[in-house]
Amino acid sequence: MILKNLKIIILLYFTLNVILSCNRASVTGSNINNNEDITALSSVDLTAIIPPKAGSKFLYIANGGFPIYCNISQINGNILDCNNTGLNIDKAIGISIYKKYAFVLNRGENQIYKCYISNNGMLTYCSVNIISNLIQDSKHLTINNGYLYIGNYGSDSITYCEITELGDLKNCNMTGSNSNNAYSIRTNENYIYIGRNNTNAINVCSISTINGQLNTCNSSISISQPWGFAFLSGYFYATSLSDNAIYGSQISSNGTLKPVTLKFTHPMIQSPVSMTQDKNNFYLLTANANKVIQCVLDNSGMNLNYCSQYDGDLNQFSNNESELVFVKF
Repeated sequence: MILKNLKIIILLYFTLNVILSCNRASVTGSNINNNEDITALSSVDLTAIIPPKAGSKFLYIANGGFPIYCNISQINGNILDCNNTGLNIDKAIGISIYKKYAFVLNRGENQIYKCYISNNGMLTYCSVNIISNLIQDSKHLTINNGYLYIGNYGSDSITYCEITELGDLKNCNMTGSNSNNAYSIRTNENYIYIGRNNTNAINVCSISTINGQLNTCNSSISISQPWGFAFLSGYFYATSLSDNAIYGSQISSNGTLKPVTLKFTHPMIQSPVSMTQDKNNFYLLTANANKVIQCVLDNSGMNLNYCSQYDGDLNQFSNNESELVFVKF
């Protein structure tokens, strides 16, 4: 009888260990909860994750709710369909892409979510990078030469971190001066452009190619409530929330912006916030209707040809805190 009971106990022990092992191996981006540091990925062969096929195009949207992604036509740049990314955080307001990794900022948290991009564009095997005391009411993310930059709306600085080959963040610090109230940020050719929508100013900072720090930052041009930025053919473009327009300014050789010379309006461009771009296709998120607007500029980037609207579901839209990012593999 004792031997029989011992066999039962041993069998139960091994059964329990098998169950726990399976649970540890099944951690993915789809079951991340807020403020949970996912570290149980040691049993997963992350090198075996199949990335998207070459030529695949995606639009990632963090619009104050669950982050979503859209498949983009490789032929004409049209939005084909949009779906949940699989990352279960409900206040995503910032997103940026680096190689096979997506970095996501959730409102009110001092951490950045890192996810692998799977072959269909979904986000999977997510983990958390804790950046204590370095994120202060942050809104947007941007990446340049292996560094992640985080706009701190609540301080006079930008947080920047080095991105390792495994997508982890290290050596995080604050940098920059005259970059206070950074709401929108976007990099282009070793310059970072900072939108300060409380003062209607756009600041430009040069980026050190040695250590990623911001060098001199100066006010460049003034646009009413600047929000989303894009770059094409030597021009800088910014949405204006209050003017229902896109403004364009030529970029000088030193990265500064010349006086605004272009203004694009369209009946569909109402309360535009975030913006991203692939060649001549500009994608805008509107605050009033929570819709993605696709506008096409001519080859010179100086004339707006037409705009269309994607009418699919974009989940909830809580406020104007949002970000669009385009990626091509």
